[in-house]
Amino acid sequence: MFKFIENETGIILDESCLHFIVQKDLGIYGDEAYDFILNFSNIFEVDITEFKFNEYFNNEMDGISRFLISFFRKSNKRQLTIEKLRQAIINKKLI
Repeated sequence: MFKFIENETGIILDESCLHFIVQKDLGIYGDEAYDFILNFSNIFEVDITEFKFNEYFNNEMDGISRFLISFFRKSNKRQLTIEKLRQAIINKKLI
């Protein structure tokens, strides 16, 4: 799984990074996030039919907009962590 994330993002992770949030810590938003989840599903054979994408990811935005929103407004998005991805591989389902 960590090699997959590295290939997708260029970020090297290990077991100490299981608490990382895909959107916040890996900087994956919008279409990029959709592609990430779709690739994750295909590579690890994880069912994503019940995954509510919009509950976890914001639309794509530039870095300045992302900073301003994170600084002035608390996100109401659920947090998709690396640990949750690992559990999805085990369970063969991401919800």
